[in-house]
Amino acid sequence: MYGRLAIIPVILYVASPLAISQSPPVVPKTPYALVDSLTYSEKAAQKAWQLMAGGKEVSLVEIGGAKALRMPCNFKDTKIERASWDRQIRLDLTMCKGVQFLFYCPDASPVSHFSFYFRSGQGWYAGGFDAPASTGWSAVRIDKGAMRTEGQPSGWGEVDTIRISAWRGQDEDTEFYITALGLYGANAKIVV
Repeated sequence: MYGRLAIIPVILYVASPLAISQSPPVVPKTPYALVDSLTYSEKAAQKAWQLMAGGKEVSLVEIGGAKALRMPCNFKDTKIERASWDRQIRLDLTMCKGVQFLFYCPDASPVSHFSFYFRSGQGWYAGGFDAPASTGWSAVRIDKGAMRTEGQPSGWGEVDTIRISAWRGQDEDTEFYITALGLYGANAKIVV
């Protein structure tokens, strides 16, 4: 009888959402300079990464001594078409090739596609990326030359906001993580 009782808590734990949720793997080291080192508190992260209407706030997780942003996508039983967050940050991208970061998504099936934006003046530069099929962190690079414009951007030297979006594909929740956000190419400058 005691053996049967011991099995029930184990089964309940294994089948619980906490056990099903996958923790991100250890973040690999990156050799490039970061534009957002995530060296702030969770409260500061939520203030810095402003969510769009209907979304959920980011959270900051520590994984093996490194920090990453957890970005929840609450698509289940909602009408939002995308989960998006804006980060106000002044960047001069005139002398670089694009943006790079590490990305982890344990289940990208609820997302139709991901987008990355730079706001400049009265418009945006927009680019997309696929969720790499991986059980670990994947390096993502988005080349400026492959980005399209929306509205009337003022130029690569006047970027004041970045936006990351996950577009609804299914009526299911998911989450993704980003860290090591940096620029690549020659002489990328951060304006403070």
